[in-house]
Amino acid sequence: MSVLMSGCQAVEPGGSEVVFSITPNKTGEFRVGASVELFKTGDCTGAAITRTADPITVKVAVGVSKLPLYQEMWAVFMRFFNEIMAILATVALFFSEAN
Repeated sequence: MSVLMSGCQAVEPGGSEVVFSITPNKTGEFRVGASVELFKTGDCTGAAITRTADPITVKVAVGVSKLPLYQEMWAVFMRFFNEIMAILATVALFFSEAN
């Protein structure tokens, strides 16, 4: 895990956010959580109060080939093409009945 911001950070009254990223190296299902130490002083000295977030489950697929994405794009294109053809057929029927 690489933390983009580290060290002591002040907590704003409205809340604070620290962004971090996790780089997986294998496929699987993982539980990810965070523990935060809160200090009463701005320089992070003294006794800390630890708060832990509920972990979440993350499913990771590493090294997925691009072929399924291509197949999905083709399926979306074909659905779009079919809808265009249905609209054109409906317009053609509408105008043929008007004559």
